[in-house]
Amino acid sequence: MIVDVLRSWLSLRFPEYEPTGHIEGTYGIVLILEAKEATRGNVYPLKFCVKTWNPAKLKPTGHDLGGLFEREMRLWLSIPFHYHVLPALGLELSPPPEELANQFEVLPLVRMPFCDFSLSACVKGDMAMPTSDRLMILAQTCSGLEWLYLNGLQEGHGDLKPDNILLKDLRSVFELEEKGYPSKLHPWQAKVADLGWADIWCQGGGTYHAWRPYLAPERFNNEVVREASDVFALGVIACELFSGVHPGGDYTETLARKWNAKRWEKWATSGDRSVQITPPKLRDIILRCLTPDPRERPTLTDLKTAACDLLKEIYDLEVALQLSMQDEEARKLMSPLHDSWVGEEISPVSLEQLDISVSQMEKSLAAIPKPLCSENFGKWLIICRSLQRLLLRRCNQQDLDAVGHLAKLVIDLILGRGRQLDLREEVYGKELVAHMDPDDVSLEFAMEALYNLKQTANIGEAELQHLEARLQGLYPRAWPRKASTSDALT
Repeated sequence: MIVDVLRSWLSLRFPEYEPTGHIEGTYGIVLILEAKEATRGNVYPLKFCVKTWNPAKLKPTGHDLGGLFEREMRLWLSIPFHYHVLPALGLELSPPPEELANQFEVLPLVRMPFCDFSLSACVKGDMAMPTSDRLMILAQTCSGLEWLYLNGLQEGHGDLKPDNILLKDLRSVFELEEKGYPSKLHPWQAKVADLGWADIWCQGGGTYHAWRPYLAPERFNNEVVREASDVFALGVIACELFSGVHPGGDYTETLARKWNAKRWEKWATSGDRSVQITPPKLRDIILRCLTPDPRERPTLTDLKTAACDLLKEIYDLEVALQLSMQDEEARKLMSPLHDSWVGEEISPVSLEQLDISVSQMEKSLAAIPKPLCSENFGKWLIICRSLQRLLLRRCNQQDLDAVGHLAKLVIDLILGRGRQLDLREEVYGKELVAHMDPDDVSLEFAMEALYNLKQTANIGEAELQHLEARLQGLYPRAWPRKASTSDALT
């Protein structure tokens, strides 16, 4: 029922696309949208997906699925782009199903890229893949997890398994070279996905989640060890990837049918491992990943390095350098606007998320050292602008008063700094500033502040016109030609 409702809504929301399939997980639903034949030459991408939680799994005494999904969305949105992490591209807000209309104002959906397969297809033998590509996928997965740890994860992913490592065939997107990496011979790009149980111990008070075949021994005791608990799960995945079977000695699905929770805990804590893999260097590091003592497991970097070394030694493929270049490129693409965008993007989902966003913005604004210097002025303006937008959305009188105060402060500070103000790089990053006029960026913030002053009625008309005239005099070249700010914002 819910799938039919969502398909109808998505067809209206994206008329150039049509829903062509869906996948139901434990608690969530992913719908696939594909460009219609008539629009294929005019839209990009040709396919994308949306993910939401499944209201059919909502139980009065069970998990708060809506709250869990909101937590996942905020964390997922907050992760900066990386080649080996599945990105959250933004949110769509669908009306809730009729039976839940009295409980939820909206049903949020996360837009995300389409991927061709999950690693399960490779592990189960549904798709052929040479050992070299499997080593690349292992290295790429480590790279994605490293990025997650550097940019948001506190304890770990928490639910690593082949279903949550997605594969993109780059041949469908790019014209690749014949050899090397990536190439027509080695086209796969792995992306770590599904942060539903990430940091659940820190934020939700428990770690006994995820599928038991991948749980580290400490997880059965409701404990987690940063990075090491994920490395154990990655060791299980690596054993499946290179041997086809679980290190428990049989196919994972077979063991899952036979073993209960106590049997899985006994296996995890015993150290009894069946890892029939060559070369020995790969087997040894996988066994280290699976040691019961988390202190003896290798790091993600150790595992990535081992995979890259084998790729170089056996196949003469220089993957380590490529991964390093991807990390550097991802760092360059990190936007100063990202955190503020996250707060605004998720705030319409619920009043709780709006309050969380306001609180986080207020803390971020207060944390910027005073008096403001040129190095952090752009950051202050970005956070201040987002906070004003959020307060206007919440819109109680105290919020409106705060917006008026912040807006006036923005204009006064911009006027006080004058034409020497150049916020381009600080606001938009180095990669985007080449064709920007510094005055345009300054005026962008000032005009929105003028609009907010008028909205909150915290300033008289005469003073508003005076501020407008001063800004127009300061930025005559950048000032809008078609109408004055007062006219345009009426």
